[in-house]
Amino acid sequence: MAKNHLLLLLVVAASLAASSGTLTKGNSNATPTVYELLATYNFPPGILPEGVQNYTLHSGGSFDVTLPGECEIDVSGFTLRYESTIHGSIQPMLINVLDPLDLLG
Repeated sequence: MAKNHLLLLLVVAASLAASSGTLTKGNSNATPTVYELLATYNFPPGILPEGVQNYTLHSGGSFDVTLPGECEIDVSGFTLRYESTIHGSIQPMLINVLDPLDLLG
């Protein structure tokens, strides 16, 4: 539970640090990128590393994200370590059960 609260705090910090530009889709019929999808849930694109290969958003908000491999990103003085496949659940301004994610700080 504390991990989810700390992650929410990091997301808020990342959103404050993110640029003020917004993502837009060029073609309204195209599937949005995972970064555009994050924006629809009021999250900054910077909470996921660049290079997402694929994502699936299931009914109810559960999701799977595929990265090219394990990676780390720095957010507000903390390091987030992601494995190559991430699972979780998303709703506006809340991500639950982000697994596997290691928080180093």
